[in-house]
Amino acid sequence: ELEDTTAKKQVIFNTKIDCEQDEVIAIQGISAGNIVYGKKILYPDVPLRNPATGLGRICFISDLHLDEYPKHEIEKISLWLDQHSVNYISIAGDIGDIQSLEFIDKPTFLIPGEIDSQDEYPNLPMNVKSKNFISLSNPSMIEINGVKILIIHKFDQTMLRKRYLGKSQAVLKEDFLVLDDIPDIIHYGHDHKPFVTNYKSITLVNSGSLLTKFSPVIIDLETRDWRQINFE
Repeated sequence: ELEDTTAKKQVIFNTKIDCEQDEVIAIQGISAGNIVYGKKILYPDVPLRNPATGLGRICFISDLHLDEYPKHEIEKISLWLDQHSVNYISIAGDIGDIQSLEFIDKPTFLIPGEIDSQDEYPNLPMNVKSKNFISLSNPSMIEINGVKILIIHKFDQTMLRKRYLGKSQAVLKEDFLVLDDIPDIIHYGHDHKPFVTNYKSITLVNSGSLLTKFSPVIIDLETRDWRQINFE
């Protein structure tokens, strides 16, 4: 059943469809009175655009699980960051022992993952003490020198096609998960699989995990060139 502010309409498909309740969709089909025989579902999706550029270099890391990582090995992260010239750092959740990262001396945007928060999705920001940490909710959109970056712990490309970042588990007065603004970069984690690709000029970044394969990604915002580096 489709509905808008004016009316309702019954739609019949003869095949299984990928559609959930309350999604915003359009239907291509054949009208037969009060019924539409559906042929195809169309999602809002994101438009084709030229890649946005800015200034500075940002390093993307995630899924550190520092509560499970050997303490004497954490210093390697500090040494690695000192060897690479970056202006900003983004951490996409599942940090673990966040106090172990107090050595970071660059502006660092971070969001919680499952192990960092007891809140229902969308997750509230974590309490942090370091003046260099900017603690954000999961998910969050930031803008650095004209480049919009969506940081979200768990992500799927269908979220872009549907322009929706998953259903809220918390009861809120407003739905904050509708993707009104189109990001230029999406940074995510959760599955511990390093991954960099593009979708309609949007760079999708997953930097893996210290527990499996850790591959930090550095993006030059001026050129949008990226490097995926083997931490080992």
